[in-house]
Amino acid sequence: ESYLMNEWDLQTALTERWLGQPPEIPPFGRVDLVAWELMFPSWDINYKATRWNEPSLDFVFLSGGGSFVLVELKNGIANRSAFLSAYCQVSHRAVQFARTFSSQKLQKAYECCMSGASNRSAADPALRQGVSDRIRRISGAPPVRDIYRVIAAVGFPRARGSLLDQLNGCDYPELCAVIGTPPKGAKELMRFCAMTAADYDGIRANPVSLYHIDADADVAAAADRPVAL
Repeated sequence: ESYLMNEWDLQTALTERWLGQPPEIPPFGRVDLVAWELMFPSWDINYKATRWNEPSLDFVFLSGGGSFVLVELKNGIANRSAFLSAYCQVSHRAVQFARTFSSQKLQKAYECCMSGASNRSAADPALRQGVSDRIRRISGAPPVRDIYRVIAAVGFPRARGSLLDQLNGCDYPELCAVIGTPPKGAKELMRFCAMTAADYDGIRANPVSLYHIDADADVAAAADRPVAL
């Protein structure tokens, strides 16, 4: 597959779009953008011109029901290995989010992003006030039951349904058995295997879901031509 934009540019294009037009991500409905490139454990924003030395999460959304929807974005996921890596990545970040969460940290990250973090656009002040008020009402305790994981991509492998069912059905020891010994350089697999069963049990109740990025509707509006699939 050939893609018009690299992953960073795709993320930037989607950020610009979603700031003004919140996406509909099944099964959560319309979700509001809260933060992007959120790093753990610092909760700083990843940006190549400032700081980028911690694992980061591509997008944090807040659903109408008050749940957090954590999204890892991939340009394309070509095979089982890449799918497994993405699954481990979004799960690792969800664990870090849950373990280090506070409403104060989230509010700070929200204000930073809505002011144009990572050299992206600032949100309209009138639109951001409502989300800011909702964040302030969130309890300071880790909202483990309210965290959902989403893998978003322009392209998924054909076997995505069976792969997702398999991984969602695994507990932590079973997932580690699926991974086996992570290959050298497989950072996301290594990070996942460095967690504990207790870490994973805290987020596992809400299974991972997939979100297809439509090249025409979601990307082309921010590019000169459609993404080539």
